[in-house]
Amino acid sequence: MAYIEWFSPFSRAVDTRTDMYSVSRSLAEGGRLCSVVDVRRVVRSAHLSPRSAGPVPREWTSDNVLELCKAFWLNSHSDRHMFQLFEDTVPS
Repeated sequence: MAYIEWFSPFSRAVDTRTDMYSVSRSLAEGGRLCSVVDVRRVVRSAHLSPRSAGPVPREWTSDNVLELCKAFWLNSHSDRHMFQLFEDTVPS
């Protein structure tokens, strides 16, 4: 079994500055939208980078950034397989 926290669908428009898609945590009834699924249904993980309007806050660490940051960049260039997945599935 795998615990999955869901994020928003990204728009078809990629950010021209970063060449990445923006995502934020999906919420339901005031809490995080999450599921427990059979691990065989997981296709792959995703590389998220914190999205900040200014300098990255010093208190953000690898241990707490998922809790403190509200929006993230989905890095579709993190590896060849992720890049190919996006090239094949996201309409231009």
